[in-house]
Amino acid sequence: MRLSLPRRTGWVYATLIALIVAASTANAAPQLRLDTDVPLLDVGAETVVRLQVSGAESLFGASMKVVYDSARLQFLSSEVGDLFLFGAQFPPLVTVAENGNTLAVSTSRNIGDVSVSRDGVLVELRFRALTTGIANISI
Repeated sequence: MRLSLPRRTGWVYATLIALIVAASTANAAPQLRLDTDVPLLDVGAETVVRLQVSGAESLFGASMKVVYDSARLQFLSSEVGDLFLFGAQFPPLVTVAENGNTLAVSTSRNIGDVSVSRDGVLVELRFRALTTGIANISI
C-alpha cells in the first residue's frame, strides 16, 4: 500500500526544514584561532600571536585560557586587538593573569559601548623565544 500526502503537507514540511536550517546557522558559535606572522624564531626573537575570532554575533566580551610551552617561550605583554576598537567610545578592557605556562585572558567592550557582530582580533600576545625548536600554544 502506498501512502501519498497532499501537496500542501509537503510544502509545510519543506518550510519547517528551511526554518530549522536557518535557525541553526544563525546560532552557530563563533570560531577562535591563533595566528602569527613568524612561526619560526631565533633565540631571543619576539613574535606576536593574535587571538582571532570569526562569526561573532553580538559579542561584548570573551574569556579564554591560553596554554604555551614556557620552556621555549616567555610571555611579554598583551595588547587590545582591533575587534573591540571598532566603533568604541572608550578603550576596551584587557586583563591577562599569568600562572606558569597558562594565561587567563579576558577582554570586553567598555561601559557605554554596544556589542559587535564582525570578525577581528580580540587580543595580541607578545612572546620571546627562549630556545630553538617548535613551541606549542593552544586555546
